[in-house]
Amino acid sequence: MEQGWTDPSMINHKFKDWTCGRVDIRTWDDQYANNMVHFFTPNTEEWLAFVRFYSAKWVNKTELDEFTKTLKEKFYRTDEN
Repeated sequence: MEQGWTDPSMINHKFKDWTCGRVDIRTWDDQYANNMVHFFTPNTEEWLAFVRFYSAKWVNKTELDEFTKTLKEKFYRTDEN
């Protein structure tokens, strides 16, 4: 998995302590990484630990499903917009 970041404060200053971007999900057979999951979350220690744990990590299908579920449920926040 590869993670990319964007600075949300460049879009709106009220998001200066937030981070957003996407995670490209690559498989052995997919050279273009057409699968991606987006995130938009406060830049907390919990987020940073999640990033450190999964950064450039190869995972199996079960781990990928758990990663995607956690990313969507915990780190795609729209309630504080």
